[in-house]
Amino acid sequence: MYGAFNLQDGHDLASFEVASDRFSEHLVQQGFVHAWQIWFRAFHDGYDARFPEVSVLVEMRFYDLRHRWPAGIISKRRPSR
Repeated sequence: MYGAFNLQDGHDLASFEVASDRFSEHLVQQGFVHAWQIWFRAFHDGYDARFPEVSVLVEMRFYDLRHRWPAGIISKRRPSR
């Protein structure tokens, strides 16, 4: 899963990374995530000109739970509405 966004005024990347790492480590301990990364974009003319003007990119790599949970659990879940 990828996310692209800007931090709100008053929040810095270092503080966000601490919180994100703690949350991601929790997801690893729960068996959902196996890796994550955070990037901070450096803007300059001509680079990624068509990409939205965001400064933070996050990647979380989730396990395919169909291969980790007992058969049938995923198919029995209904989407929330």
